[in-house]
Amino acid sequence: MAQITDIEFDGTSHKFDMAVGSTGMKSARDNTIKGIDAGCKGICARSHVYIDKAWSDRLPSKSEIEEDMRDFTFKPDLMTSRLTRQWKITSELNGSIVYRPEPQL
Repeated sequence: MAQITDIEFDGTSHKFDMAVGSTGMKSARDNTIKGIDAGCKGICARSHVYIDKAWSDRLPSKSEIEEDMRDFTFKPDLMTSRLTRQWKITSELNGSIVYRPEPQL
């Protein structure tokens, strides 16, 4: 397990235990984190979060697909925007922080 702090766009924070080996999106759904929409099963940009800069180098490099999908996110950031479907939880992410943008309607 890796404990990850999730900070909503309004500043409300929550800590969640997430299963190592699961994608960020699946772990978010398993923890019933609202706002990470997985209705498309990860093929759209609605699983967008910002990874705290101190932790971003612990994630795998972005795939070409993720780079392309970032253009469809709400307020993308070149350095910290990630799609939770595109990376897996690892023990190295224990203690990491993710920020969620305003909900996409």
